[in-house]
Amino acid sequence: MKELKPFYNPGAGDIIRDAMEELGWNQADLAEITGLTEKSVNLIINNKQAITPETATLLGQAFSAPAEMWLNLQARYDLRKIDNRNSPQKELEEQKAVLRKYVPVGEIKKKEWKILIAGENER
Repeated sequence: MKELKPFYNPGAGDIIRDAMEELGWNQADLAEITGLTEKSVNLIINNKQAITPETATLLGQAFSAPAEMWLNLQARYDLRKIDNRNSPQKELEEQKAVLRKYVPVGEIKKKEWKILIAGENER
């Protein structure tokens, strides 16, 4: 059975924006509380800048939530972005991964085999 994936991919920035609204804070307020610049706060709440461990610690203190929560939200967002891409490159990577389960990479290199998979151009 195929795994269901969310249509909407909420990032940590979406959660931060919601928390700010509940507290009546604006971006300048969060910047002052955390010591981040307003530009950085804006990028984070628009999911254009990733949350680092340092930022997660600051957000944890500001919102009384563990830093791990912010890092986990960021990681899940990033993974869903990668997982939701639908490209020939992703399909090729998946095909190669399956093939390499059955044919060890060391053996391929030792015998100098060239692996051609449908859709991949010969190099």
